[in-house]
Amino acid sequence: MFDDRLVIETPGKLPGLVKINNIRKTHFSRNPNIMKILKEYSFVREHGEGVDRMFDGMELAGLEAPEYEQNSFMTILTLKNGKHKSNLINEEETKYVRLTKEQIEKLQILLKRE
Repeated sequence: MFDDRLVIETPGKLPGLVKINNIRKTHFSRNPNIMKILKEYSFVREHGEGVDRMFDGMELAGLEAPEYEQNSFMTILTLKNGKHKSNLINEEETKYVRLTKEQIEKLQILLKRE
């Protein structure tokens, strides 16, 4: 977890025919039996529902779409929260200015509005 994003790393590649460029259209379950039980008990409605909900939620919030990366042994998902590193203020950056914690918090609120 970072100030400007959440990064989720999971071992292994995307399953089956699912690729980064088709993740919203192609659904595949690594374990169909677990998926069947989850569906029977109404924990999920359909394969891939979570991916669609994530993309839709980010768009509804006015945030960038989720970003997937994949290498030979890991899949990485990055969710950006709309903050830019240049707009974040931390104690290290303000130690020479001598701002109080309250002043730093107020500046952060103002920067979020821009």
